[in-house]
Amino acid sequence: MTTNLIPTESEIEVMAHMKAIADKSIAWVEEDPTNRWCATEIYTLDHIRAMGYTSIAVYERKNLELAVYETTRSVYGYKPSFERIVNSTTEELKAEFESMEKSEKLMNDWALAETERKAAEQLAYETAHPDWARWEREEKDMRDYDFNFYAQEDQEQREREEDAILEAMERAA
Repeated sequence: MTTNLIPTESEIEVMAHMKAIADKSIAWVEEDPTNRWCATEIYTLDHIRAMGYTSIAVYERKNLELAVYETTRSVYGYKPSFERIVNSTTEELKAEFESMEKSEKLMNDWALAETERKAAEQLAYETAHPDWARWEREEKDMRDYDFNFYAQEDQEQREREEDAILEAMERAA
């Protein structure tokens, strides 16, 4: 609970900065509200004091630390040491974040190119061998049918066994 209800000048600047970011995000959503959404950070005095946002620089630094942490998880698949992140300089964090953004872009570009290559191969195959492609689709459909048929048959068998067990238990009681 806030004991001093009068914000300092730097706290007012932080709240105004956070409100401007929230307003920008909300405006972006309002351009296409059916396909976009966002979450904004609370910019009340209690919140900025609880988070330790004593200045805009501190606010930006904490957001950079979080961005590096989350991007490391996304790009490399592991959670980095938060102690290492907190003890890094802002310049080191910015360089690391930019490097990860480049890596992520390269991975996404490669994945897109690979998907396009596979689609082109499949199209070329189906064009060159129309009967084979049709036969493969039919075979897959048959496997799917068999799987669903036997899965349903197994379910019916389990239900019969459960009913038999319940009847035996009722007779024993």
